[in-house]
Amino acid sequence: INAGTQAYIQSTKETRLTGKVTWQVSASNKMTFLTIFDHQDINNLGLNSRTELDSGYTDTRGGPTITLSDTAIFTPQFSLETTVSRFDQSHETLPTTNPDTNGNGLLNVDGLKQFGGNQDGFVQLRESLDPGDDYDKDGKFDVFEDFNHNGRLDGCTVDEVTLQRSCTEDRDGDGRLTGLFGCEGPNREDINCNGSLDFETDTDEDGVVDSNEDRGILCSNPSLCPTGYVTDSNGNSTRGNGVFDTEDHNGNQVLDDTPFPNWVDRNNDGIPETGEFTAPLVSDEPYRIQINTNRTSGPFFLDNSDSRTRDTIREDLSYYIDDVFGSHDLRMGVIAEKEGYHSNSARRPVWNIQLGGTNLETGQIGGQIITFLPTIQEARNSADGNNLGLYLSDTFKPLPNLTVGLGLRFDREEVGSHGFTFFDPAREKAEYDNLLNMGGSEAGSDLNNDGITDKGLSLDPLAGMILPDPQHFKTLETEFKLAAGGRLTRHNFLTQIRSEFINEDQANILAQGHPRTAQDFTITNNNLSPRLSISWDPWADGKTRASAAWSRLYDKIFLQVVVPEEGPDFMFQYYRYDSDGLDGQGLPDNKVGSAISISPPNAYQVDRSLKTPHTDELAIGFQREIAPEMSITFNYVQRKYVDQLQDVDVNHTYRRPGVNGAVCATTTESGFCDLFGTTRRAPPNGSGGEAGGGQPDTRLPDHYPDLYINNENFNQVLRVGNYNVQDYIGYELQFVRRLSRKWQMNASYVFSKATGQADSFNSESGNDPALTELRNGYLDFDARHVAKFYATAFLPADWQIGGDITWYSGLPYSFVNRVLTADNVDFGQARRIYGYRDVNSGIFYDEDRNIHRNHPFYSVNVRTEKQFVIGKVSAGAFFEIFELLNTDDLRVFEIDNRFNNLQATEVRDFGRRFQFGIKMNF
Repeated sequence: INAGTQAYIQSTKETRLTGKVTWQVSASNKMTFLTIFDHQDINNLGLNSRTELDSGYTDTRGGPTITLSDTAIFTPQFSLETTVSRFDQSHETLPTTNPDTNGNGLLNVDGLKQFGGNQDGFVQLRESLDPGDDYDKDGKFDVFEDFNHNGRLDGCTVDEVTLQRSCTEDRDGDGRLTGLFGCEGPNREDINCNGSLDFETDTDEDGVVDSNEDRGILCSNPSLCPTGYVTDSNGNSTRGNGVFDTEDHNGNQVLDDTPFPNWVDRNNDGIPETGEFTAPLVSDEPYRIQINTNRTSGPFFLDNSDSRTRDTIREDLSYYIDDVFGSHDLRMGVIAEKEGYHSNSARRPVWNIQLGGTNLETGQIGGQIITFLPTIQEARNSADGNNLGLYLSDTFKPLPNLTVGLGLRFDREEVGSHGFTFFDPAREKAEYDNLLNMGGSEAGSDLNNDGITDKGLSLDPLAGMILPDPQHFKTLETEFKLAAGGRLTRHNFLTQIRSEFINEDQANILAQGHPRTAQDFTITNNNLSPRLSISWDPWADGKTRASAAWSRLYDKIFLQVVVPEEGPDFMFQYYRYDSDGLDGQGLPDNKVGSAISISPPNAYQVDRSLKTPHTDELAIGFQREIAPEMSITFNYVQRKYVDQLQDVDVNHTYRRPGVNGAVCATTTESGFCDLFGTTRRAPPNGSGGEAGGGQPDTRLPDHYPDLYINNENFNQVLRVGNYNVQDYIGYELQFVRRLSRKWQMNASYVFSKATGQADSFNSESGNDPALTELRNGYLDFDARHVAKFYATAFLPADWQIGGDITWYSGLPYSFVNRVLTADNVDFGQARRIYGYRDVNSGIFYDEDRNIHRNHPFYSVNVRTEKQFVIGKVSAGAFFEIFELLNTDDLRVFEIDNRFNNLQATEVRDFGRRFQFGIKMNF
């Protein structure tokens, strides 16, 4: 696959086994046992022009399908078929690259105090990567340096020519002082990182470890040494363990720790260089998106395995009647199915890293880390379904040249799963605001930005007239505020919420919310599907056919769509980028600095009134034989896909001035409120990524519509519901020359139009209520014009030759901006907004989805086949050439210009390809 910026191979390996046994029980009864096993591996999925090869994943699926059927023919007009089957498939998603990239078996350090883990069971971002032995990622072992214990590097000079700064105390050459706990390497002698070789001695030289001699080796690192003393090889404190403990591992009475162990100066230049010394174990690599370059790299963030089962029993009855106002071919049946879905998933954080400027004094690189952090590392999801179907159909022929089809099917569907109590964020927000307004929360400013400042009861001019004591109203206001928080639902996974736009008073109010609780639920649907068709040969000569059909077809709710409530959920968090990789104590922080904004978790909801998706289809056709073995056909097809499933963020809204009282000083070009979105962060203050200068962050308009949150105890609340509709309309003109005189051909032209709100259930449409809005647009398969020509000729000596020519008009694509912004309380939002940013003014102009078109393309494919006999074996071979003209058409899926340079997700055809095959029948 040529993805524009990189090329890679995507391979598919399939194994299929089929076994079939039939038993003719009697002349009128036959039993069949059929077993099918299939297995499929597809690798290098998830890659595109912006995603590196190591970030792909492999999909594996397969399993057996076992079917036992019995066909009983009671009379020539009456038969019954009974079928029992078991479908059992497993599905697995595995990262191409093992997440344990350094191979030491460690994926996070939450349980390891020596790496800064707090052992609380929740893996924070800084705990989510194994730092290896190289805490600051400089490729060298950091060692103790502050020999005069003054807390700074001494003996520093600047070369007048190179302007390079060097310090005599800077033994590891990283330009900073190694912290108290910053010595690196598991086998170092300076265990307590104090610069001296510590040991216990036999002061009275009697060879016995006396209690006053077994004083232990002091250690001030509470993570490594909770007792205040270095531990021995058995994990016991060196104090009172009955052994003369020492840090001198090799007994040479010298502290041998060095930034360059086993250094061999191969080029004799006196400079330790990579490859000349033993380097520390590197850290694990995260799944990260480098925002500055818009490139994704690192092991894929998800491991998933699931099983999907379906047990079916089915009865089909056929009955033919030929003398009731014509002939009737009656079919009726019943089908009962039980489905199951069980999955295990392990998720890791998605890191979005945006680098800024460099502090010339400290060398610190500025920037931010924006992450999607899972609430739990592993989750188990399950759902089950029970389906019952009854159908009756009649193919009625009142006249030899007229056929009428009538059908009716009833389906009952029950889908059960478990999640959490359902709530409506918008309704809770209205109750919350009303109580806060009565409590005077807007006394100083219009917090709701609705043009109305509610000052509460105590400042109401009528308050003093009713009750002279203002303290009574202030007490009521306090109670109203606390009651307001109680109207809000909280996530069941309680985490810290941090934002400078949520003050302490508001945080106390939010803390009154009630957590959602576990809940089982069942979704039941009763669906009725009518079907009607008619086919007419007006001259009853077999040369003309006019037909029409209308039907409603119900699908089933795939069980995977009802399990998201079970988790894991994600939290969107902002941190400052800490380029030295160490906190103030020298412990590894994986370059995660101080927190800027910590949002509550996202959550999924499943609409309890979820309906079964269905399709309404109308087809009209006309066929006429215009010459012997030649016919022409015209077909009209209209399909409307109704109640399609999609997840929509119901916890955020957008605003327009003058709508519902909204007042905005600044708007986007399309009229949405735009008061914030980009937050200019205060610069870091040297080490540790801490905020500096006491300067507040500044919020600026960013030309994107603002998002306003409803329930601040959640970030996004993605509700799965029947939000999508898709429409397809197509006109087909077809010319067919049937096989005659050893050649045949088929030519067709189709004009079609496919529109809808989303291309698939996994689409991001709906995740951003501001501009995605589930707005209607062309679907990504809307080809509009398609012309095809096929021909085959049968040549002497059992040769066949054939080929096809296809021409497509261009498929659609969108201009988008994928941006990381914040809502009105500074909770992070990953947004995909349709439109483009003007490179000169910086203004964003929104537009409809998929309004741009790729160039038309065509393909020419040829095939030749030869039949022959080898002994008693009938055999054949074929040879095919795809893309005979070696075209390299480009397919663009989307273009993003948010960085004022076009970045496309695209695929270019590699051109000519060959295929050879052979088959044998024996």
